[in-house]
Amino acid sequence: MIADQLDRPLPSGRAIDASGLPTQNAHRALDEFRRNVGGGLLPLGGEGELLSGYKGYGLALWVEVLSALLSGSAFATLTYPGRREGKPLPANLGHIFGAWRIDAFRPVDEFKAAMDDLQQLLKNAPKAEGHGRIYIHGEKEYEAMERNLRQGIPLNARVAADLDALAQELVYEKIKSADGS
Repeated sequence: MIADQLDRPLPSGRAIDASGLPTQNAHRALDEFRRNVGGGLLPLGGEGELLSGYKGYGLALWVEVLSALLSGSAFATLTYPGRREGKPLPANLGHIFGAWRIDAFRPVDEFKAAMDDLQQLLKNAPKAEGHGRIYIHGEKEYEAMERNLRQGIPLNARVAADLDALAQELVYEKIKSADGS
């Protein structure tokens, strides 16, 4: 969606079109996916053996089983069932949340110490040329949240225009229902 909004190509091997062929055209992949005619992002890794897409496919399938089949939600292409009177029907998405009691596996203080050690090993690993820092998952997002709290949330022009149009539509609907028309 971001590549589409910024009118940028997708990295090679990351998406397919409705024919199942690789595409770098973010708008086309997203549009065909939204119209439920095929296309969309490939699972983690991307296309084929070279990018290890089969691993992402396996992970994606397991997430589908846990979040859709287990919860009784729609799955695969049944997620977006179509349209009624020109409006899309609800997607019927499912989710999975999990929690573990660490103390059921090992003492919590030992786990925390091992987690700290792992993070330090990762952060202190040799950096790729041109990179001065290794991030832990969620760290960039946390720093972005802190920055956005201070400076506001940056929006590209297309997202701002979409939000403005939605706001105008909602205000119009509220006025329309208030006056009974």
